[in-house]
Amino acid sequence: GEPPIYASQRIVDINATNMQGYMANEGYYRSKASGKLNVSKKKTAKAEYAAYVMPRYVINEITYVVDDSSDFNKDLLLTKSKTLFRKGDPIRLDIVSAERSRIDNELKGKGYYYFNPDYLVVKVDSTIGKADSTLLPQQVNLYLELKKQTMQTALKQYHINNIFINTGTEDKDGKDTTVLVKRQGRGLRITDPGNQFKRRIFYDAVSFRKGNLYTNNMHNISLSRLVNLQNFRFVKNRFDIVPRSDSALLDVHYDLAPMRKKSIQTVLSASTKSNNLGGSQLDLNWKNRNFLRGAEILSVSAYYAFDLQLGGNKADNPYKIGNEFIRYGAKAELSFPRFLIPFYRVRPEKSEALPKTILSFNYDNRVQSNLYTTTSIRADWSYVWAKGGNFEHTLTPISANYIQPSNVHTA
Repeated sequence: GEPPIYASQRIVDINATNMQGYMANEGYYRSKASGKLNVSKKKTAKAEYAAYVMPRYVINEITYVVDDSSDFNKDLLLTKSKTLFRKGDPIRLDIVSAERSRIDNELKGKGYYYFNPDYLVVKVDSTIGKADSTLLPQQVNLYLELKKQTMQTALKQYHINNIFINTGTEDKDGKDTTVLVKRQGRGLRITDPGNQFKRRIFYDAVSFRKGNLYTNNMHNISLSRLVNLQNFRFVKNRFDIVPRSDSALLDVHYDLAPMRKKSIQTVLSASTKSNNLGGSQLDLNWKNRNFLRGAEILSVSAYYAFDLQLGGNKADNPYKIGNEFIRYGAKAELSFPRFLIPFYRVRPEKSEALPKTILSFNYDNRVQSNLYTTTSIRADWSYVWAKGGNFEHTLTPISANYIQPSNVHTA
């Protein structure tokens, strides 16, 4: 069984304090809670709690307090249009926290990289009901303002200076690794000692360009694209302020760790079905990442599967016609992290995932016991893209499928 729980008045007092704090967080200000421990003769105890719940306070109005008309304060006031505070809603701590995070997110989208929600404070005035007889006594005014001790770096808009990308590869020729290979273009400085990646990968994946205003949206999109390339074990990103007086420039660093280029996987599975068939399938998958040095992924797989009749209608169908079968085949797929369209280049600047062009070839052979054999060969050219995290679009302008039946048994 479970170990015994020892009763103590201290635990009861802690629980009562937590109850009181919860009521305050939900807007029931000045509410009280207490608890006592009743010990029985059987060496057991029962905790009893009493709560005095005051009426709940609701929001009357919200005011953003600013000291001047600086650019930061103007941007802070603009965030009020989407405030989570609503007149008549209860004042709750979780809504206050969500509002601060929302403002932080909007400001980071306007270049305020060093800002964070802790620089904001929401003050509550619960005395307005006494001062104004037209208001209910449980109404409050909220005043959102910047803390006095906020650092000046948090109030600046930052622009991108240089972008450094280290692919984490090694020079296979054993040359002096202190001399790094740096390739520059479009504001990106790429260090790739092993010369394993084409520059175009990073031009497409990294949304920042030199001189751009920092935004958290571009920050997140760049990280998501690098991860979705499926060529790197991890992606480490940092921003360093350019060391000079009154600097408003950021150097961007991406430190990458490439994955193993080639991998092989074997999968053996078994299954049973409701029609008394049972079988097994063996899959062999081989993958080559960065096949053409442009983060292309080449996948080749082969399989062999069979189903056997285990019971059921053996007496009615002694020759097992139409039940047992054997399947085997192979598939090859080459995926490019970009659109391959002649004379046209698509640059989706706001899509989290880079578009893909997928070329696939499938071969499948099915032998249905005592009935027929079908051979299928299919080739596809497809484009895949997504504008958000919830929907993915696929367009297959070229698709060819060849099916050949053989060994057909007639009754």
